[in-house]
Amino acid sequence: MDFNYNSPFRSDYGRKSKFTLASRLSEWLSPSNPVDDLLKMRRFAKTVLASSGFFWSWAVYNTFMMKSGFDLGIASFAVSAASSAYLISRRGEELTRLVRFFVLLSHLVVAANYALGSLFAFTVGKVIYIRFAVYCVTFTLLWLFTAFAGWKLISTNIAEIEEGDYEEDETEDMRYGFATPAYDDEDRESGRKGDSYSSYPYL
Repeated sequence: MDFNYNSPFRSDYGRKSKFTLASRLSEWLSPSNPVDDLLKMRRFAKTVLASSGFFWSWAVYNTFMMKSGFDLGIASFAVSAASSAYLISRRGEELTRLVRFFVLLSHLVVAANYALGSLFAFTVGKVIYIRFAVYCVTFTLLWLFTAFAGWKLISTNIAEIEEGDYEEDETEDMRYGFATPAYDDEDRESGRKGDSYSSYPYL
């Protein structure tokens, strides 16, 4: 079977696969509906909580193995675990911009911790710790993406909550008769009320 460049058997699977992960992530982060978006956010928080718990335990182990000092992961992963647990405990309607900032900050603290590890690997001593540097750089990028994803998911839920509150207020206004007839351009000249309704009467 001929697999050269112009072969009819040549597929574009390799070309498409380059965009598979990016397209899936983009679709996952895009708004769908309030229920699914809330579930996605909670799954995200549970994943971050589990990861933070694992690496926090690892940091504790490293601290016991060190002759002096302690692993900064004890503090940074404790913060990210706390923010994730708090996010899971909150109901959807209780999400605020302050919660979003707290979650973002907790993820950036972990990213900063790994960034410090990268700096250590490249600058301390005469030898560059290649494996440790690769590990720290990789997880710095992963936690930066985690911070972005968390911000995006929480922002989506906050926007849907605010939109739902606005629609509920509008419904309540119509139900209790707070909306008053409005005037259109022709009615303004004749003084007649139009058929449309608005929250503000024409004076």
